[in-house]
Amino acid sequence: MNPEPDTQELSRLEDLLRRPDFLLEPSCFSVICAYIKAGGTPNAIIENLTDGYVGYAHMASLMCGWMDALDNDLEGDGGTNGVQQQAVEGKGRQERNEFGFLKEFVRARFDPDKLSSVFMKRAGGKPPAWLDQLTSTPQGRALIYQLSAAHRNCLVLNFAIQKILVQGHEDEVASVGSSLASYFTVFHRLLATRLRAALAACVPKGMPLPWQGGGKAG
Repeated sequence: MNPEPDTQELSRLEDLLRRPDFLLEPSCFSVICAYIKAGGTPNAIIENLTDGYVGYAHMASLMCGWMDALDNDLEGDGGTNGVQQQAVEGKGRQERNEFGFLKEFVRARFDPDKLSSVFMKRAGGKPPAWLDQLTSTPQGRALIYQLSAAHRNCLVLNFAIQKILVQGHEDEVASVGSSLASYFTVFHRLLATRLRAALAACVPKGMPLPWQGGGKAG
């Protein structure tokens, strides 16, 4: 005999499933599983998800595509119009995609104190899950570098820079330039790497490097 459905839990989960574009949320699968365990039916899941689907992500992609196409038209127009010329020249072409607009939004709204407080309050001091995804792409790392240069004392950004270095992107961090020089750990790690490279170039081929035999440089 099947247990009676938990109506209160089902109602709570249905409210989540009906949220706009909840189908695209990372937690959607776990909510669906919880809904089934509470006695919900697959038909009800489909109905709730479709009722809440708006398509904001697809609308944003379509709009970015239109803006990119407009930029291409302006560039191919010869620049005879002063307003059009200004739109495609100046400080370089803007990123006409979802991440480009998201990056500008984050840079405008970023609050290092709020982010650090959330970081400190997490159980076990674990970093937010989205940080791994952000540091895994060149665009995400570029955003971290820009935010770090503007907010030098942010705990989360400092942690993110260390994570990027551990992932092996030392040359990329070094290419950012002096904007990250105030981070002592970044400066120390990059300096140690350069010193090891210089020493390795001076040691005859076949001889062990100084830090391989016993001590370690840096």
